[in-house]
Amino acid sequence: MSFEKITHAKKLYLVTTAIEETWPNEPDIRVLFLGEWCKLYSRKGKWQIFESGVLTYHWDDRLKLFKDYNYIKDLYERLLKELVEILNEIHHVEHSIRYWRILLGPWLGYFVQIVFDRWCMVEKALQEGGNFSTIVLTGNEADLVPNDMKDFNKLYISDDWNHFIYSKILRCNSKVDIIERSRIVRQDNVREEVRSSFKLILKGFLLAVYSKFIKIINGENSLLFIDAYLTWKDHLKLALKYWQVPVISNFLRPEILAPDFDKRRWMFFCEGTNPFEKFVKSIIPLQIPVAYLEGYLSLVDRVNETNWPIKPRLIFTSNSYEADDLFKVYAAIQTQRNIPFVIGQHGGLYGLGKWFFSEEHEIAISDRFFSWGWSDELQQKLYQ
Repeated sequence: MSFEKITHAKKLYLVTTAIEETWPNEPDIRVLFLGEWCKLYSRKGKWQIFESGVLTYHWDDRLKLFKDYNYIKDLYERLLKELVEILNEIHHVEHSIRYWRILLGPWLGYFVQIVFDRWCMVEKALQEGGNFSTIVLTGNEADLVPNDMKDFNKLYISDDWNHFIYSKILRCNSKVDIIERSRIVRQDNVREEVRSSFKLILKGFLLAVYSKFIKIINGENSLLFIDAYLTWKDHLKLALKYWQVPVISNFLRPEILAPDFDKRRWMFFCEGTNPFEKFVKSIIPLQIPVAYLEGYLSLVDRVNETNWPIKPRLIFTSNSYEADDLFKVYAAIQTQRNIPFVIGQHGGLYGLGKWFFSEEHEIAISDRFFSWGWSDELQQKLYQ
């Protein structure tokens, strides 16, 4: 059924995700699905019974996408500058903007883009659909706060987390009739299950032994090549060239801690220039990963448990800069000591896309960036 016919229904429900507890079960109502992601093919027997419509995706308009990206990019920089002051004050440190960009830049960049996307879809529903009712599930918000970047990467693709974000956005608008229902979020719905087995225990023990061996052989001033996107053979050859043994990927994670919402009552200095900025500034304190707030001191202390050199001559990675928070805080600390930080390309789109946040971020945080052959005269850090 067309969207126009759906909007003339006597009662219209907005469904934001594939969580079926948020779907109406009343007679004589119609449903507006926020996107195709709400309609799992395996559950078509459930959603096909509705007289329903689906909103078109707002970024199908590619001109809007490019315009929005430039706006988000500017907002990201403004938010980062404020967060530097806020977190320095909270943690009683005086770290540079580069330090915090290395540590929390990936999370902040992706978070703002994701939340803006969800905001625009709700706005589109309000503009095209008018007033509607929606079912909001209430539960333990602490379960939807990421512990670290790896945790965030799993949370933001879950229906539970997205429903939470959509619900926060919908509560900002008085036109929406909110119907609350309680629900306990199951941990295995949003986070990777942690399993113990003899194999994993043995692997952990062997890695720990090898880590101590690495520290003894390589010494405090060795070069650090980690997650370099090389074959094991090439990694070995590179290490031996500098009279070192290969450093294995980091298997340590930040300590898992519960978010303390009393410590999350801080606010940004500036309120924001529009409703979206006000919203994102209100939700960042609630959603910033625990590793950057309650667990920050533990994160810094845990660096001493790694097999990495205390005073490296150079740091090189192609993958660890994004989701490995332990490596990121290590790299951030070392860059403040003027240790060269080099990043190598690890995937496609680099040098080809009209815009690409990952490329811009990696070049911004590194001293040198090695591409797979493309060049850019405007980027002095770029090497082929």
